[in-house]
Amino acid sequence: MAGAPTIQKTILGLHRAYTVDTGSSISLIQPGVCSNEVRPTNVSPFGVTGNELQIMGVQEIEFHLNGEKFRHPYCVCALPNMADGIVGMDFLSERNADLNLGDQKLRLEKD
Repeated sequence: MAGAPTIQKTILGLHRAYTVDTGSSISLIQPGVCSNEVRPTNVSPFGVTGNELQIMGVQEIEFHLNGEKFRHPYCVCALPNMADGIVGMDFLSERNADLNLGDQKLRLEKD
């Protein structure tokens, strides 16, 4: 497997590619991926380069993953890669995720 691990989510019937990033404390979504309301936020995270990310706000995203429905807030931010978003540790730890890179599987607990 080359590059960062990715997963496919379905948002509003469209398949979207997300990077799984255990080094990111928050989950991010590219502007325009979802049309839900963008609410203001005081979050001021920093990227891997040490620069502050330009967060536009937060969107509550409902999506399907592995046949299950989830809801999670995502910070809206232009990302320097082709992914539709980043799944960060906020979502992964909330769902007690088990990421098996060898088998390319992500197991999540449902509510």
